[in-house]
Amino acid sequence: MLNQTKIAAVGSSFGEFEVSTQSILEEAHFDRMGYSINKVEDELGISHVRQSASSVLPGDLAIEASLIALGSFPGTERDIDAVLFCGIERDYTEPATAHRIARILGIEASLCLDVSDACHGFTAGMALADLLLKTGQCRNVLVCTGERSSNKTKEIAEKFRTGELSRDRVADTFGAFTVGDGGGAMILSSECDGVSIQEMQTVSKSKYEKLCFYSPWGDKPTFAMKMGKICAATISLVRDMIPDTLDRLHWNKEEIDLMICHQVGKRPFDKYLELFDITADKSIATYPKLGNMASATIPICYDLLQKQNRLKRGEKVFVVSSGSGIVVTQMGLVVN
Repeated sequence: MLNQTKIAAVGSSFGEFEVSTQSILEEAHFDRMGYSINKVEDELGISHVRQSASSVLPGDLAIEASLIALGSFPGTERDIDAVLFCGIERDYTEPATAHRIARILGIEASLCLDVSDACHGFTAGMALADLLLKTGQCRNVLVCTGERSSNKTKEIAEKFRTGELSRDRVADTFGAFTVGDGGGAMILSSECDGVSIQEMQTVSKSKYEKLCFYSPWGDKPTFAMKMGKICAATISLVRDMIPDTLDRLHWNKEEIDLMICHQVGKRPFDKYLELFDITADKSIATYPKLGNMASATIPICYDLLQKQNRLKRGEKVFVVSSGSGIVVTQMGLVVN
């Protein structure tokens, strides 16, 4: 019989500066292109994002979150068998950022590697950890991420400010002004008590890869973040997956006590509530003050729910994680 994977500990971190999206668009001179500097808040409900100092590395945010998780973990760093770092950007091209994190945390794991899958990266790391635990290769796995998305925000804002990008690029780069910096960590375990992972289902639609991408290759970087199109494609995939995921879980919508989802703004968040026939009090909205926290979104939402004492014994939690590509994972958790 396969071992059951449980979330034994969690932690999160945030960029130290709270920055208004209005000030970001003002810096990018959106008003000179005929757009309101309130465009992000008006259209997506995001009034602020979190940003870090330029000296902060993605791994630093992951380390901060991991220290918090280790603080509530019933074991010690010596009990961690694998470290998976899952951020979009990494501290090094080589070696894996996971090695730096393990060294600083004093973890001597047999496996340290980086997992990359855009905003879905952390959940991809959870899926890999789940396999390592279920097959008995590991007892405890630290899955962590750190996102320094503000680097891209500042880069693209500067291109608009200097005129390198013009009004015709607003639609396909707008998402860059919605992202924030933060980190998340979970320790998944086959031997400790915790919230149990009942089922994971992942579907990818790689035909949508160019809806959201960044490539550093060539004479100059190429990029796009077509928010409207990627949200529509993602919501459609989420909708199509729900019946099968609920069937695998042997749940119905009425049994869901809480829903955690990736968050890019108000309209997609409200659409998820509609798809699950639930009210806002059965979820948690982090987008208004944090923005899109990329791969850190899921652990941050989970950690905030735990800190608010909203994870009650016996409750069923439905998780929807997504990322560009596009890829969606739906997951069922039961609070023990």
